Amino acid sequence: MTVEIIEVLDRAENGPIMPVKEWDAKFLPQLINRKLKEYDLLKTYDPNNPVNTDDSLADAYWKAGFELFVESGAYNLNTSRRIVFTEREVRQILQDAPTLWVTGGPNEDRVEFRKRFPEDKTRPVSVVGAMGIYVDEEIYSKVLMSIAQWHDVDCLLASTLPTVRGRKIKARTPLETYVGKYEGMLYRQAVAAVGRPWMPVWCAESAASEYGNLGGYGAPGAYRQQDLAIILAPTELKTGYDMLHKVAHDIYAMEGVAVGNHFSMIGGYCGGPEGAALAAVSAAIMQRAVHFLTVTGGLILNMWTMGNCDRQSVWADSVTHQAQNRNSHMITLGLLSNLYGCVTPEVLYEIAVLGGTHVVSGCSMVSGTRPTGCRYPNHTSGLENKFAGEIAHCMPGFKRDAMNEIAKALLPKYEKNLMHPNKGKSWYENTDPKTLMPTKEWWDIYLKVKKELTELGVPFDKL
Repeated sequence: MTVEIIEVLDRAENGPIMPVKEWDAKFLPQLINRKLKEYDLLKTYDPNNPVNTDDSLADAYWKAGFELFVESGAYNLNTSRRIVFTEREVRQILQDAPTLWVTGGPNEDRVEFRKRFPEDKTRPVSVVGAMGIYVDEEIYSKVLMSIAQWHDVDCLLASTLPTVRGRKIKARTPLETYVGKYEGMLYRQAVAAVGRPWMPVWCAESAASEYGNLGGYGAPGAYRQQDLAIILAPTELKTGYDMLHKVAHDIYAMEGVAVGNHFSMIGGYCGGPEGAALAAVSAAIMQRAVHFLTVTGGLILNMWTMGNCDRQSVWADSVTHQAQNRNSHMITLGLLSNLYGCVTPEVLYEIAVLGGTHVVSGCSMVSGTRPTGCRYPNHTSGLENKFAGEIAHCMPGFKRDAMNEIAKALLPKYEKNLMHPNKGKSWYENTDPKTLMPTKEWWDIYLKVKKELTELGVPFDKL
């Protein structure tokens, strides 16, 4: 029997006690290091080959990551207790993971999330938008429309409102509950306006706490049961009652589905890219076990740049996703956190490198795009999201060794300036507010980059 939600809530209250400082600075780093040594994974990062092509290495990371989660469990920040599972329970949880989830509406807005393997020919889903980026309330709907109008975008990602009807949103106040529905209503109106009323949405984004989900997911006129509720796990291998509230509401009460991710940090408590990759494998299992996700993500972020398209992150991402997708039933996601801004060729190179790596490593979903790493408000557009969808849809069946060669060609074009990337231009400067189309300058850059990538072997002709 698989572990039910009520049992996870019991364990969050009754599991072994541990101070959070011990978890962060001693228990988990020591366990990660021990597993890296046991499986001979130290110094396996290969900067000369940013996309892993070694199945045995991916499998070793899976075995080590599985054992890591069985020994660690998840840490509950509210009770300072570990939520632990037996090995048998974890194996059953993974066995019970869904391999197919269908949402959306009829015809072209029907979306199928299918289990994929590395180099799989099955088409992944593009779930993209101005993820985590503050977008001014007065242009919010137009920004959504400028993204949703492109049919390379399968599902729309939530953007963040800094205000609700002119009022600044304060964490853990009733305004967060209010903005959950308000944000959902704006989304429903935007996708209907571009002729895609059934388009699924990843929600909710504008509230810092769980109240946004409680107010918006399932509310009349706002987010629907078929939309993708967000449950994001904090680093490393943690949960809390804000996340578990969402589990109880979105999955149990609403009988909906949840999608989420967890960033394992290169340069943090995990150490280098090897430790982060190992923790990310465990984090994917943790989210399925503790948060009951339909689509789960054990992801990488580099704490030095706060992006994930650098060489170390791409390698770690390829390893962890190949480990997950070769060895489990889970439907997995990849997430793009770009550092360059719109109207730069570099942001498209970043998307091509990591988005392509997601696809060839077996991810069922490519998400993002987060220009400027969400540092600057309104720095988004429809075009980089269209491009991310094109990469997701043209790369199925592409080989990892070919993707490795593309990554080696493109990384030198942007990696040297990742600490000081060009922030580009905001939506006000890169999109015509009447037609919602990109400016000629931005469109010309897009065409030029596509031509470069076609010459490198990216099969845009499959679109």
